[in-house]
Formats: sequence, C-alpha cells, structure tokens
Amino acid sequence: MATQNRRRRGEAKNAIAIHGTVSPTSKAKLEKVAEALGASQSQILDWMIANTDVDAHGRPSWFTGPLPTDVDKELPLASVS
Repeated sequence: MATQNRRRRGEAKNAIAIHGTVSPTSKAKLEKVAEALGASQSQILDWMIANTDVDAHGRPSWFTGPLPTDVDKELPLASVS
C-alpha cells in the first residue's frame, strides 16, 4: 500500500477539491507515480494538468481520438436502395 504523502502546510491554501472516477489501472499507476516521487496523488494530478500542453481549441496536444460529441453523431453512410 502506498504511503500517504501530504502537501506542506499552506501549500493547498487556494486548492479546490474535485472528484473523478478512474479505472483501477489508472489508479494503480497514479499510486505508483506518487510513491516514486514522494508526493501526494493530488500533487501528481496537479502537476500533470499544469504541464499538459493544449492546442488552440484547449485540447491536450497528445489527444488524437474522436471527441465524445463526434461519437454520438450518425455516420455519413450512403443509403442502400
């Protein structure tokens, strides 16, 4: 089990709590990274978000998949007569 590393006193003064659900694999990876860096999981998430480059549309530069709004659209298939 990972040790609970905490932020230093006053470091989270203006921090805002968020809640999210992730896969067990992602949670295990987050715990491993936090343990390796001697930081809290919230610090790791904060650093990852702060260091993610975004494009002109606000999307992460590493993102290559379809947008969730694109997945719900009907495919432009030719009608079969």
